[in-house]
Order: sequence, then C-alpha cells, then structure tokens
Amino acid sequence: MKRLSTVVFAPGPLSNASLPAMRGIEDYRGIKLHSARWDHSVELKGKRVGVPEYQQTAAYVFRLYRAAFGDNQPFENPDNSNPLEAKKIPSYSAFSQDRARLIGGSNLAQDQLALANLFVTRSEFLNKYPATLSIDRFVDAILATIKNDDGVDLTSQRAKLIALGDRGSVIYRLSDDDIKSNPIYNRGFIDAEYNRTFVASQYFGYLRRDADIGGFLFWLGQVGNAPLRDIPKQHAMVCSFITSAEYQLRFSPVAIHGNGECPQ
Repeated sequence: MKRLSTVVFAPGPLSNASLPAMRGIEDYRGIKLHSARWDHSVELKGKRVGVPEYQQTAAYVFRLYRAAFGDNQPFENPDNSNPLEAKKIPSYSAFSQDRARLIGGSNLAQDQLALANLFVTRSEFLNKYPATLSIDRFVDAILATIKNDDGVDLTSQRAKLIALGDRGSVIYRLSDDDIKSNPIYNRGFIDAEYNRTFVASQYFGYLRRDADIGGFLFWLGQVGNAPLRDIPKQHAMVCSFITSAEYQLRFSPVAIHGNGECPQ
C-alpha cells in the first residue's frame, strides 16, 4: 500500500461531491479532495497524490491499446482532420467497452489479467501478432512496437516477459502500473504514455466522447510543457474540463461555473 498525503476524487458531477465506497477510506487521515469541492488552499506541490483506481482501470486500458498497437490503432479516433494523430488514440467506443470490464476492488488484478487474455484473442490483435508466433517472437514484436512508437527500449525485460509464458500475461504486465507486484520494470513505457493517457482521460472521463484532435494536441502540449506529473498543470487542465459548459450541462440545464475559476 502506498503512503499518500492527499487523495483526489473526481468521479462525478461538478456540483455533487460523493466519495466512492472504497475499502479503508474511512480510516484515511490525509487530505481528501473532490473535483466538486476543491480546496484551492491545499498546496499539492511535492506531495504524493493518489487518484483512486484510475491508474489501474482507465489508464490500464489505454496502455493495453498503446502497447499492442502503438501509433496504428485499429479503432482510431474518428476525427479525420489529422489522420496521423487520430491513429495514435483508441476510440472512446473501444476504450469504454473495455473500461467497463474493470470495476476495481480486491479482484482488480484478476480482472486486469482476464481483460488482457481476452484482448489477445481478438482478430485485430491476431492480425498484428499472428497466433503462429512463438512466445519469444511475440515478445520481440510487441517490444518493437513500443520502441518504434514510444521510443522506449524494454529489451532488458525480454527474458522475464518470455518467462511469463503466454501472451495475455505479457501484455498485462507491460501495461500494469503496480510497481510493487509487477515483476516487469516497465516505468519507461508508463512514463512515455503518461501525458497522452492523462489528456485522453479528460475527454473519456468528463466529456464521455472522442477528443477533437486539435483540442487533444493543445492539451498534450500544455502538460508536455511542464515536468511529468506536474500537479498544478494537471489541476488547471482538469479545472478547465469540469468548468466547461459541455461537462456541466450533462448534469444541469445551466452552467454555473467558468474557466475563469481555474489557475492560469
């Protein structure tokens, strides 16, 4: 269990703060923040912040697609204004169906592995990685995808990946962000995908739709101009999404907040 000074909850409507039913949350004595009841006086810089379950559910699914298909997604973003960039992002439809398979809780690891095992049986996956590939050739192929499209060389983990014995376990561990239980050191891939995953999560989580590519690239540039996992930059971006009229009108006939409330 990681030690955290702050836990951030951002699961629901802007005007209705409700904490999730997480085991042990009643015993947590640190700061708890919710997107609907944000305390701007809390200084997060330099603190370890937890966003419950996100890295193990939504981000995990996004990394499955990126590890397997890289910059040539079979179910790409439908915005054809920039086809090259659109091919790098799985569609909201594909993402949300797999995200729904991960609930969180005590069975999360089993659910993640089950999704990975299902993922590697799909025709799109088999078109890229034929079933006739031996496990070592499969590992080489998927590591090549990650290296070519993310610029991350994980060949030092090749022997450990092959030792996992099957395709589902390989892609599960490549996408897994649990540093304590994962025998594969995949931090380079996790870090390389972090900003893209974070930006996609704003569209998928708050707006529940595919990103417009222009907007996606704008926000990717915004977080890319700051250090990785920069809390003030992320806070400003989340604030912009949850104060947008599009988000607020999902829950109310009027939008009562605006971007002027967000850090600039």
